[in-house]
Amino acid sequence: MSNRLHSYRHLTTALISSTTPASASDRTESLASTDAQTKSTLLTLYTLFPNELLPALDLLDCGLVTRLKSVKEDSATTSSNPDPEDPSAWLEHPVYYVRSAQPPSTHPRSKHRTLQSPTYYEVHLNSWSCSCPSFAFSAFPATAPASDFSDLFSAKDVERTVAKYGWVFGGLGRGVKAPVCKHLLACVLAEKCGGFARGMVEEREVAREEMAGWAAGWGD
Repeated sequence: MSNRLHSYRHLTTALISSTTPASASDRTESLASTDAQTKSTLLTLYTLFPNELLPALDLLDCGLVTRLKSVKEDSATTSSNPDPEDPSAWLEHPVYYVRSAQPPSTHPRSKHRTLQSPTYYEVHLNSWSCSCPSFAFSAFPATAPASDFSDLFSAKDVERTVAKYGWVFGGLGRGVKAPVCKHLLACVLAEKCGGFARGMVEEREVAREEMAGWAAGWGD
């Protein structure tokens, strides 16, 4: 028996994956309807993310998360084995957009006080990124921690975790501590927590042009 301790990211992956998968008809539409196992998981996650979990759950409960999936093109015009070097290959992965919980304000310099459009933050789980300032501060803190080779999350650890759970908390990052924000955590729970909260997420299948429009900041 191996005495090797699991990494922080491996344990977080296992915890989030521990909830029972839900069918489409069983997906939760409010936090009050979650089962006991999911609630227990959320309580444990709160100890790991005391500053991010409750705001993330609030985003889900308020219906501020949108999941976009690119519509597949006609099979006659696409290859069954897409080229990984193709720039459009990323469209195979769903993209999340989280609307800011802050109400849109009027432009202070506008004569007619025109109402501004709501702010959306773009979240990619595979590459582990969010376009919000909080994620940038988490990924690049003002005071960098001391270098510690024991904190490196090796490629073997990533492969081992992905082989067991099909994903790894932190995506393509290598550090033992993955940067996180409330937007990214909300999307992880919706996508990876065995069907939990998917009913609270607006799901859309969009064409490539509309996907590009969202990425350009046009929003809904």
